[in-house]
Amino acid sequence: MENKNYVVGIGEALLDRFTDKKKKHKTRKLGGAPTIFAYHAAKSGWTGMVISAINDQSDGKEIKKKIEKGHKLQSRLTTINDKPSAIVEVKYKDGNRNNPEYIIDKDSAWSEIPYTDDLTEIAHQTKAVYFGTLASYCGKTSKDTIGRFLDEVAKDKNSLLIYDVNLRTNPAPNKEDLFDKDLVLEYVGRCNVLKVNLDELRYLCKLFKIKSRESERKKCLKLMNECKNIKYLIVTMGEDGSSIFWRDEKHNNKYAMSSLTMPLNVENNVGAGDALAGAFIGEILRNKTPDYAHRIAVQRSAIVCEEGDSMPKKMGCNDLYYYAFVSYAREDEFIVDNYFCKCFEEKKIPYWIDQKRIRFGKNFSEEIENAIRDCETFVYFYSKNAKKSEWVHKEVEIARKYDKHIIPILLDNEPYDKDNELYDEFVEKLLKNIHHFDYSLSKLVTSIEERLNPQP
Repeated sequence: MENKNYVVGIGEALLDRFTDKKKKHKTRKLGGAPTIFAYHAAKSGWTGMVISAINDQSDGKEIKKKIEKGHKLQSRLTTINDKPSAIVEVKYKDGNRNNPEYIIDKDSAWSEIPYTDDLTEIAHQTKAVYFGTLASYCGKTSKDTIGRFLDEVAKDKNSLLIYDVNLRTNPAPNKEDLFDKDLVLEYVGRCNVLKVNLDELRYLCKLFKIKSRESERKKCLKLMNECKNIKYLIVTMGEDGSSIFWRDEKHNNKYAMSSLTMPLNVENNVGAGDALAGAFIGEILRNKTPDYAHRIAVQRSAIVCEEGDSMPKKMGCNDLYYYAFVSYAREDEFIVDNYFCKCFEEKKIPYWIDQKRIRFGKNFSEEIENAIRDCETFVYFYSKNAKKSEWVHKEVEIARKYDKHIIPILLDNEPYDKDNELYDEFVEKLLKNIHHFDYSLSKLVTSIEERLNPQP
């Protein structure tokens, strides 16, 4: 098997069946939380894979075709012919598009996912795996397979095991919970990333005896304190957006959080939470900061809500918050800001410059390093002023540390000074073939655009 960097969704692969607003016809879309996660995590440059089971009838063939050809994911879909492929009816309580209700056949093919010979090798090449409660609760075979797969993935201490609590209850008249507390507690203990909505957070707080009167923020912090294995806690809050909590290694593992709102234009929010989790994990695996990864995730989740599709096909780098970092000496601010940055704005190139992006009260050095770490390209303005600037030198060193694509631009005729202790052979090589700004502006814009918007 070719060596890969897999992001895997293991569990249910299904078709969500929606009734349109006028109730004239029904549409079917590929769904299942693990499938949605794999699709969005793969958009960060990883190889997405879905591990599930289907039957060999038309529904199963439709699922397989949508996964492999429609959404370009790899799959290990075992055929289970004595069970139906899952079709989940999606309805809305009181017509509220933010409040979907699901009718699930628990005796579906994905409740019988077997452990096949190639899954061990796949697990050893997996960077992140997303699993939930539903498939394991509905079938012992799936539970055993998911457990064995998690054991193999966990052998790499850097891998991420994301538990999507995903508590489902079939509605009346045949009301039935598709979960139990023992399974939930087991999986909370096996994951290092936990994803919940507010109802699931309250359920976990009951299990861990966390007071219901606490604020949502305090509940999350106490839950992470109870579960030392959790590196990231992802909380989706519907119309109120999402919050992500993590332990900050730079600050003695103290808790940190990012909280962002969602757009108001919601066509359909089915799958938005799984899309958010997939995008977040995909960017974390690229060594992005949690703040940056959360911004990407919220933008992705917003597109899902606005398009009414959990896996929109038009989702390239143009949709994301990739940007260029601008490194310059303070004495050159006027020409950099009023000439180059104005051009970036006209061309709609997102960029990061300290004077406009560092928030009041934030640590200057940390904000600079995080911004360079998260940028897609590093634009380095060299001049006689930059040659004297310790900050510019530090920024170049950080860019080198994170192996960033560096575009050097010469603002004046200042030659490289070999006696200047701030610069080394790397800078000398970097500056060999650069042009004056009056000639290179168009080249600079073209180079940044190519870097930020790669062709598929």
